[in-house]
Amino acid sequence: MEPILEKKLVNSLNIKITDHSRLIAADRWYIKIICSVFMTLTEQHFGGRHGDEPDLFASIRRRMGNELSMDLVQERNFIDAEFKEEVCRELLARISENMTGYLSSESFPGRFFDIRYEEARTACLVDLARADDNNEAGNAEPADFSACFRD
Repeated sequence: MEPILEKKLVNSLNIKITDHSRLIAADRWYIKIICSVFMTLTEQHFGGRHGDEPDLFASIRRRMGNELSMDLVQERNFIDAEFKEEVCRELLARISENMTGYLSSESFPGRFFDIRYEEARTACLVDLARADDNNEAGNAEPADFSACFRD
């Protein structure tokens, strides 16, 4: 895992590009370039999200942690060693296009946060529903009265 580039974008995202390529046969390569995107979370991100119940909001906040991350992966398999550098440059160019257009836009961090917040909210609601189901199952009474009539 060889680091290629680390950069902070104008919109406060941190980018780290690493090369995970490896030789898979005598002269064949598996080329994998990963662009990891990191966004440090602040209280400003959560400021407009207090509409949820306090317990749910706290659970979402814990689940999300202090940083969001995402990996953009570019890969090609079974590449001749002769073309390895050319393919690496091509994959890096694709990542660079994403960085300059998509990732560096001013609206991306807000959309990224909104998507991850909703994912965390859904997961927390599922966890709460499961906990409620488990509590109800532990306190469940018989479905009929047959337990009252024993011979």
